[in-house]
Amino acid sequence: MKSSERVFLLVAVVGLGIHGLALGLGSYQKTYDAYTHLFFASHWLNSWWEAFEPRWYTGFSVFTYPPFAHQLVALPAKWLGLEPAYLGVQMLCLGALVTGMYRYTRIWFEPAVARLSALLLLFSPALTMTLHLFGQYPNLVSLALTLHLLAFVDIFLQSEPAAHKRWQALLLAECLLMATAFTSLFANFMGVFFFALPLLIKHWRREVWHRLLFLVTLGAGTLLACLSPFFAYMREHPLSQVQIPHGSRDNVLAWVPLNYFTFYGLYGVMLPVLGLWLFYAFKTRQHRAFVFPVLFLLLLSTGGATPINAWLLGPLFDVLTFDRFAFWNSLLALPVVADLLWRTYHTLSQQRGRRLLAGAGATLLLGLYLTGFVVNLTAFRWHALPPVLDLAPVQAVLQRPDYAQRRYLTLGLGGHNVSALSMKHPAETLDGNYNFGRRIPELNQAPIALLDDAKYYGEPGIDALAKVLLDPRKYGLKVVFLRDQYYTPLLEASGWHLVEHLSQGVDVWEAGLDIAPRSPYAVSPWHRPWAQWIWSVMPLSSFAAFGVLWFWWRYQHKRGVLS
Repeated sequence: MKSSERVFLLVAVVGLGIHGLALGLGSYQKTYDAYTHLFFASHWLNSWWEAFEPRWYTGFSVFTYPPFAHQLVALPAKWLGLEPAYLGVQMLCLGALVTGMYRYTRIWFEPAVARLSALLLLFSPALTMTLHLFGQYPNLVSLALTLHLLAFVDIFLQSEPAAHKRWQALLLAECLLMATAFTSLFANFMGVFFFALPLLIKHWRREVWHRLLFLVTLGAGTLLACLSPFFAYMREHPLSQVQIPHGSRDNVLAWVPLNYFTFYGLYGVMLPVLGLWLFYAFKTRQHRAFVFPVLFLLLLSTGGATPINAWLLGPLFDVLTFDRFAFWNSLLALPVVADLLWRTYHTLSQQRGRRLLAGAGATLLLGLYLTGFVVNLTAFRWHALPPVLDLAPVQAVLQRPDYAQRRYLTLGLGGHNVSALSMKHPAETLDGNYNFGRRIPELNQAPIALLDDAKYYGEPGIDALAKVLLDPRKYGLKVVFLRDQYYTPLLEASGWHLVEHLSQGVDVWEAGLDIAPRSPYAVSPWHRPWAQWIWSVMPLSSFAAFGVLWFWWRYQHKRGVLS
């Protein structure tokens, strides 16, 4: 092993260790979405062959969310528990991202550049914020799968390998694409497209156009077939949700604190580096392949800063969150940025009198890049979010016979605590943390994400909450757990009574009416055997098939059959 390879492995291990330490210290507990995905994982742990989930929104269907990432956690959770399983799978995902970025960069550049690109990904401010503040675990799984499948697609599109090697590579890529399709919705159709675009541009020539056309047709067909349960469910239960405000749809270029989390903090020092890269981009064919996708993603990542995105995306503009485009773009540009930095450093270091300049420039860029990494790594400590609560007292209240088969609501606990409570206890709540699944008119007609933080949405949020509190019998709502005294006057005016004080500032309120058990669900369970089979069997089966085929591929390589 060369010294450069040993350095790469050492730095990679250190980087993975830092991420692992932060996760072990509980960074995921204060993220926006980690417990939401743990909640979905708990569904698959407890009900692998049932698509109906009764704990949120008086019942909803998990056909509204692709299951693979959650099933990856649920499977080892049978022996390890949900949270340890999540940490283990997340670390494996980080390792897959590093190796995936190395393989993706090798499509265009030499191994040294690929190693630098992989390390830049591991210490990326965008990756760090997505993992340790947003908690968008399925997006990371989807990206790791995408990077690896595109490396196999490149083999398929090459002219040199024998035909049987190309088709075997395509089969491996197809298995990974199926797993990707079962991971998340918008990341499938957009993330795969943008990362595949430089590869398609690289191979765009007359001799392989038929292979490119075949790939696009196969990919689109695979995505649609794998997501057919989602489309079938949405056709019978369409979502009529008014737009919910999100900071990434505003002017993200304005210099306000919120935009650190929607734009500037995701790009970090990559923004000025991308500006410098554009002056160099057209000099080589490899870099030219990235110009259009990088610029297009840069435009999309500006959200509502200009009317262009609303015009381009139409109704999708009100659904998408645009920080994902900044995340993708900062990582998509890593191969060309790594090559530019590598070339510049070596050019300057070989010229007498400029070695000091090369060292100073490299140190400055590295310092700025790592500053963004450290700031985002510690964001769960300094970013203003409700504290992580010990939910055992709340769970004990829900265990009481008076509240059995009746629903509850939380106010002021915070979205991560709402999801954590549902993950840990089977009681049903009117609220939830996945807007795409809800079918309750009071929520669908209001521009709010959660009833728990209704006050942050102004008058529409309070109006939606008031409708629910004034008619608790409609949805079988018996008890409210209150941690924000802002809502006390509304509870009193709606006929609710304070019955108990718990620890950590949580109060228990009861409805002033008798609430009958077993109130109806908002939607009836949607059972389709074919859809359940696809959702329950195909995701892990496709990934397992990839594993078997990959080991066979490696065995054939060692024997020299595919060389």
